[in-house]
Amino acid sequence: KDLRVYFSTNATVFSELDILIPGEKASRPDRVVVLNGEAVVLEYKSGAESKDHVDQVKHYKSLLSRMGHANISGKLIYLDPLKIIDI
Repeated sequence: KDLRVYFSTNATVFSELDILIPGEKASRPDRVVVLNGEAVVLEYKSGAESKDHVDQVKHYKSLLSRMGHANISGKLIYLDPLKIIDI
């Protein structure tokens, strides 16, 4: 229910597309949603929570900033049990 807006038909969605930065390794966020001037990184994980997962979302947000997006947020979504963490 909390994520419903990110599946709107009004949103522009990029699912598992590589972000290529010259001289750097390609990065592939699970889902980037652009809606109402905001870019949102959605990263899905199973298993135990990890600081590495948080760092991964922060990295994706940094890449989107470098691409020119100004209003960026991130959500780390653990699937079992369901938990959503704003990054």
